[in-house]
Amino acid sequence: MNRPFSHLKRIIFTFFLLSLPVLSRDTLTYQMPRIVVTANRYEKDLFESHLQANVLHEDLAWQQGRSGLGEWLDIIPGISRIQSGPWSEKQVIRGLSEAHVLTLVDGMKLDVLRHYGNHAPLVDIEQIERVEIIRGPGSVLYGSNAVAGVINIITKSPENMPGAYALKSRVGLQYATANRQFNQVLTLSGKYGKYNMLLNISHRKADDIDTPSGRLANTAFSGTTADFKFGFHPNDAHRLLLSTHLTRMDDVGIPLNPRAKSARFTAYNRDRIAFSYQWHPEKKILAHLKTEFYLQQGEREFDAFLYHIPKGALYVNNRLNAHRDVKTAGGSFQTGWHITPSNFLTAGMDLFYESDDTRRIADAEVVDIDDQIKMNPPADRTPPTPGSSRKGFALFLEDEWRLSDLISLNSGLRTDLIYSDADGTANTLTERDKQVTDGDISASLGTVIRLSGPVRWTLNIGRAFKSPTLQERFFKGTAQVGYLEGNPDLKSETSMNLDSGLRLKTERLETSLSVFRNQIDHYIIMNPVVATADTFLYENVGEAVLYGAEWDARLRWTFFTLFADVAYVRGQDREQNTDLPKMPPLHGTLGIELGNKSGDYWITLSGQLVSEQTLVAKNEMTTNGYELIHVSSGWNIGGPFHMKNPVYLTLNIQNLFNTSYRDHLSSVTWWDAPGRNIIFGIRGNF
Repeated sequence: MNRPFSHLKRIIFTFFLLSLPVLSRDTLTYQMPRIVVTANRYEKDLFESHLQANVLHEDLAWQQGRSGLGEWLDIIPGISRIQSGPWSEKQVIRGLSEAHVLTLVDGMKLDVLRHYGNHAPLVDIEQIERVEIIRGPGSVLYGSNAVAGVINIITKSPENMPGAYALKSRVGLQYATANRQFNQVLTLSGKYGKYNMLLNISHRKADDIDTPSGRLANTAFSGTTADFKFGFHPNDAHRLLLSTHLTRMDDVGIPLNPRAKSARFTAYNRDRIAFSYQWHPEKKILAHLKTEFYLQQGEREFDAFLYHIPKGALYVNNRLNAHRDVKTAGGSFQTGWHITPSNFLTAGMDLFYESDDTRRIADAEVVDIDDQIKMNPPADRTPPTPGSSRKGFALFLEDEWRLSDLISLNSGLRTDLIYSDADGTANTLTERDKQVTDGDISASLGTVIRLSGPVRWTLNIGRAFKSPTLQERFFKGTAQVGYLEGNPDLKSETSMNLDSGLRLKTERLETSLSVFRNQIDHYIIMNPVVATADTFLYENVGEAVLYGAEWDARLRWTFFTLFADVAYVRGQDREQNTDLPKMPPLHGTLGIELGNKSGDYWITLSGQLVSEQTLVAKNEMTTNGYELIHVSSGWNIGGPFHMKNPVYLTLNIQNLFNTSYRDHLSSVTWWDAPGRNIIFGIRGNF
């Protein structure tokens, strides 16, 4: 019996009934807009966007005790995550993940390291100012990998503080009981005339995480991240910004599989530097000019010891050491034009380069039950991928027409050209040098129809494109799923997406409903070679179709807010008439939030309901449904003591009843998900 699904239907119906009494005439008042940049590559009223977009601000992450980007984004319908323990996660949008989801940092394509197996977050959550999410293809503006959508992580920037000189600081401490995690963060902002700066440093250290079935090994974590930004504003029209980022992690555990006695990154480092310039001329046809460039280097060192892997009557002990260096560079040039008062044109170009160099030592020995060595062959030093690189160039246009007070129209066009190459390397998938060229055209057409003051209807059709990654083409070796082999002859994916949405936004009620259908030709999946063996090949699926719907609502009274959401997606291989792997089950949330308008206190009670998942691909496990309860609360202790700046105490409890469950998208299939987690925090400005 699918209990969560039946509960969810009753909850949504109850929520609808509760909303009816407050839909009086005086509630139908248009609210102030929120701004989103990602949807059009320039500032845009979120309510007026033709795409399905969301914005999350960093205060919410702290209030709810979120320690990672993935668990923060989980609150948005249609967004899920694939996890390999608490630290390694990849976002899922409408059933698509991995290289189908483009992750930007400050609008720049810096997520290339995420395409290669397990990884730590791109940035620490304490460095984020807000996150903008686009559900639906974004290839017209952002190119390959935006088939499912775009996640733009916008990091904290120097504040525009009043006066000629200013200095401001923020300090935060947080402790979580499930893994004894201690987090410390310091942010300094300063201004000196036309110059400003920001320094943000965050350090986290955690032990292995507790679950209802015991402690999950290889999930400890330790790392430090730092951001430094320096800005120059000679006047209101010009802005220059230099950004640097540093990540140093020396103990990142990965629960590789049940046979792993130890598995961790002994080094996980990332450095990047970026420069951007913006010009906003006053009252001219040219509305803005933006250019940005970046360099990034990532380094990973991984060690694992896999113990007593069955091999007939004997066992294999395998010691793995892998090293990977990934380098990326890129830039963009963009202009915006007021062609007429009702027509705005965006035009620009993107370019990027990435390279991947790997080393690996796999030292296996065959033993008996008493660990007596029976065979000890030489260690295998074949790299998992040959030396390889990708480089790309693109041109794009997007045109927005306000045809009338009733209708706006958006159209876009982009052309991409991507070159991939790999060095000839013995015992890899490219014994000889290999070069591949991918190119395609992406296009979109969308409309916003203003049915009334607080109601908008959107309709979009978009063609997207995804070039195979270096991992998908050239990787060969052991991965968390088992043995994984790429395919140098993979074809590029192309997709045709249809979606439609209805939004209502008043003083008390804010709700949206969207439906979508995404057809992908040459969809790339990890296909099991034998249904009972952990061996997978990257292959193209002839025709994949994903369809579903998302709904969310917030209903506000004076001191409390009711909120709910639900999301569903189904993915099918139409050629083989089978289900696609890693499809999120039907899931939803229902909650109530109490607090005053000034934000001096709040308490939130929410229920997370997840259905069973029985529509699975070959070699994929089914999972049961579950229900979780979460509590979030906070208090500004600065108020009663008449402090100049607010100081917030927070208390959050995740999985209140320590429920035992398995997340369908988790790679940890042999162990429970995290149990009860109590998070204490304090943060204040000084």
